[in-house]
Amino acid sequence: MVSGVATKAAKAKAAKGGAKGGLGKKKPKSAVVKCPVTVSIQARPCRLIPKGATRTFRAHGTPSGGTYSWTATGHVSIVGAANAATVNVKGDSTSAAFKDSELKVTYTFKGKKAEDTIKLTVVEIKKIKVTIKGTPGIPPGNAAQTAPADHTLESTLKAESFPPANSLILMRAAIQDVALEMEFAPPGIPIAWDVKRAPDDAAALKKRRRPTVAMKPLDHSKATLHPNATGSFFVRAFADCSGAGTFHKDDDFILLPLVLVEASLVRDNSATHTAHIGNPTVGGGSLGLSTGSFNIGSPNTEAIHMNCTADVLSGGPDGRRLLDRVFAGWINNESANENIRATYAGGHLRFTIFSTTKGSGPNGEFRPGDAAPAIVSPPLLDTGRGSPGTGGDTATLTRSRIKTKTNRPLGQRWIVESIDSPGDGAPLTHAAHGTHITNFHFELHFQAFLSFWTNRGGTSGATGDPADRVYSVLRSYNWDMLGDWNIDAANNVTAVTPIRVRRSGRTTHKLTLPEAHDAGCEVRAPTGLSLLTNDEVT
Repeated sequence: MVSGVATKAAKAKAAKGGAKGGLGKKKPKSAVVKCPVTVSIQARPCRLIPKGATRTFRAHGTPSGGTYSWTATGHVSIVGAANAATVNVKGDSTSAAFKDSELKVTYTFKGKKAEDTIKLTVVEIKKIKVTIKGTPGIPPGNAAQTAPADHTLESTLKAESFPPANSLILMRAAIQDVALEMEFAPPGIPIAWDVKRAPDDAAALKKRRRPTVAMKPLDHSKATLHPNATGSFFVRAFADCSGAGTFHKDDDFILLPLVLVEASLVRDNSATHTAHIGNPTVGGGSLGLSTGSFNIGSPNTEAIHMNCTADVLSGGPDGRRLLDRVFAGWINNESANENIRATYAGGHLRFTIFSTTKGSGPNGEFRPGDAAPAIVSPPLLDTGRGSPGTGGDTATLTRSRIKTKTNRPLGQRWIVESIDSPGDGAPLTHAAHGTHITNFHFELHFQAFLSFWTNRGGTSGATGDPADRVYSVLRSYNWDMLGDWNIDAANNVTAVTPIRVRRSGRTTHKLTLPEAHDAGCEVRAPTGLSLLTNDEVT
C-alpha cells in the first residue's frame, strides 16, 4: 500500500536521523561557521609622504569580491579613484605634527563592512647646512687673535650631480669637525644620515672606504663629517621610514655633493744655494747682505728653492673631479727669534726684534729712553702678500706657485714651488752711540710647509668661499741661514763664517693630512715682517 510504504519510509528516515542527529533534532545555527569580513592596508609604501609626492596604497579585503571606499583627512588627499583596492594619496602640505593625517578604507561584502585606518605624515627635508671651521692661529704669536670666521654653506639638491658652486670640496685631512645640520618638518619625525659614493667614480676608487658621517646620538638632525676618504660622494639627509637608519626609495631626502681630495708626495727636489752669495757689501753708510733677487724663473740663484712633486687625486671616472678648485703653495714660518746682530766698537749692539710697539727711531727702531718693546715670540707667518693670513694664497710666500699640472690615468701630478732669499743689513755707525761697526752676525730659522686648500669658487686667493681658510700639510722641513763677518775701520769685510743655508727635519704626511696648526704651521697674521724692527738701546 502506498500509505504503508510511506509510513515505513518515514519511520526509517526518522530512525536514521535519530542515530546521527540526536533524536532527530536539527543542527543549531550557532555551529555554522562563516568567514568574517576583514580589510587591512599594506605596510608599504612609507607612511612618511614627501610634500608634493604621491604614494600608492593597497588594501586587502576578505572574502574577495567586495567593494572598497577610501577617505583621506589632514594634509593628504586622494588623487583619482577612491573605490578600488589601490588608491593614490598625495602629500598636499607639510604636516604640522607627526602622524597628523589619516587614510581610511572601508570594505563592504554582502552588506557587511570592515575598516582599517593608518596615520600619515607629510614631511619635508628642506636643506643641509654645513659649518666648516677655519684653521686657527698658533700661540703665542696669535695669542690675542680671534679665531677665523666659520665657513657656512647650504644644499637643497636632490639630483646626483657636482655643480662646483654647490659642492663641498675638502682635502682628505684631519681637519676640525665639519658640522652638518638637517632642516626638516614637522618636528618629531624619524630622520637619519648616510653617505654614498658617486656611481661614476673609477673602479679603483670604489674599492676604498667612504667618509664617516657620525649622527649625534641625542639629536639626529645633527651630524659630524670626517673627511677621511678619497673620491666623490653624496651625503644624504633623509626622513627615516624604516627607523633603522637605512635609506629607502620612498624616503624624502636632500643631498650634499662632497669631493674629497688626496695629495701624496712623489719627490722633494728642494735645494739650497750659496755659491752666488758673497760677503755683505758696503755703500751709502750701511752694510747690506743679499742672498738672491726673488726670481722664481732662476731658482738656482736664490737662497732656497722649495720644490716638490705631488700626486693629487679626487673622484669621477678620471680621478680629477673639481681639481680646478684645489690649490697648493708653500707657507713659510719664522720658527725662532731672529739673530741678526751688529756689534759696534765699545760693545754696543743693534739687533732685530719682533714687537707690536715701535720706538722713536726710523722704522720704529728703539733708542735709549724709549719704552721697552712688546716682544712677540714665533712661530710667525712669513709672507709679503697683501692682507696676509686671510685665506687662500695670502698665507703663502709671494713667489709660491703650482708650476705644472700633468694628467695621470687617475688624478694629476703637480709641481709646487717657491723661492726665498732673505737679506738684511746694518748702519756702519751706531745711531745712539756713534761708534763704528766691527761685526755682523746673520742667523735666521724657518720652517717651510707644502700646504693644500680648496676654494669652490675656483680662485686661489682669499675670497671667503669654502674652504679657503682650511689648510692641510703634506710636507715640511726646517731650514736655516747662518753667516758671520768682521768689518775693520776701513770697512773691509772678512768672513768669519761664510754664509750657509741648510735643510733639516724633513717630514712627510700620508693620506689623511694634518691640519696646518696641528703640524705646527702658522697661517694667520701678524707676520714677522709687520712686527720686525731693531733695538739700538744697548
